[in-house]
Amino acid sequence: SVEPMVAQLRQGQPSTVVLELRDGETRRLTDATITVNGRRYTSRNGRVTLSIVPEGSVAVLEVAADDPNYQFLRTEIRLPVRAQWGILPVGREQQSTLSWWRRKVLSQLP
Repeated sequence: SVEPMVAQLRQGQPSTVVLELRDGETRRLTDATITVNGRRYTSRNGRVTLSIVPEGSVAVLEVAADDPNYQFLRTEIRLPVRAQWGILPVGREQQSTLSWWRRKVLSQLP
């Protein structure tokens, strides 16, 4: 199986995703070559690290493993992405900063 480790993904920001490759029977980490979104990766110590820039609210990874030392696998991994709230304004007094954040949060509500 291919399982994502916890990733903190932010919309529009370069992010790192680590995938673990596990033997289907023993559940131990195993090394294999996989394809993620059309690019080939070879795991080291059962892990593959890749960089992505999520654009939507969900990052979709199309994963395929077709390695002689690994069982065939084709799956889609969907990872939640946090919206980018913006950068905290600097050089403002605390009260105006809190008011700015309040307006920003309220503008995002339905």
